[in-house]
Amino acid sequence: MLESFLVTNNEKTNYELKYWVAFNRISGIGRGCFKAMGAHFGTLSETWRAGLTELRAAGLDTGAAQNIATRKLQIDPDVEMETLIGSGARAITWHDDEYPERLKEIYDLPPVLYLRGELLPQDARSISLVGTRAPTAYGREAAYELTLDIASAGVVIVSGLARGVDAIAHRAALEAGQRTIAVMGSGIDVIYPREHEWLTSDILENGVVMSEYPVGTRPVAKNFSRRNRIMAA
Repeated sequence: MLESFLVTNNEKTNYELKYWVAFNRISGIGRGCFKAMGAHFGTLSETWRAGLTELRAAGLDTGAAQNIATRKLQIDPDVEMETLIGSGARAITWHDDEYPERLKEIYDLPPVLYLRGELLPQDARSISLVGTRAPTAYGREAAYELTLDIASAGVVIVSGLARGVDAIAHRAALEAGQRTIAVMGSGIDVIYPREHEWLTSDILENGVVMSEYPVGTRPVAKNFSRRNRIMAA
């Protein structure tokens, strides 16, 4: 179970959310730091006002505390929220009801998820389908038929919006009239590959596009391996 902040889901407003989004902008600040800061300060707005000594007292190691103390001078939480809203997306935290329950069960759960579209209770009945970016003709056909059969049975298809099998899986789910969820390895506003902008639009008509990465994050190789844990959960 996650240790709770001293605010409930109902009490948490955009005022508090902007600090989650701002802290998520700081690289290297993950699950452990968020939990330590919440346990010590109660809210992230209080944490944002803390100095280096107070951050160390919260249990953060020297490197993490120094990183936060330095980077937060360069980040404006209000600007972060304006940028997020301007991207057409929104953010949820691991305390929100909409946050997937199974994702809360993994060790390295993302504190913040950026979303376009609405997660629904039925999305819990899902399966992840991923594969090579350069399938053979047989591989393309097999991926399509397999996904079509699974989606036609009422299962939500989760994949990574990549070229090849991922794109085939999303498209087959949509053609089956089923929801599909795309988990990105870049910021929610950075569609990669670019040729999947139309596919993304189609997904948003009956599904969700999500990312754990802040708005504007460029696609780099390490992000794609990390996002796999979200798809698996």
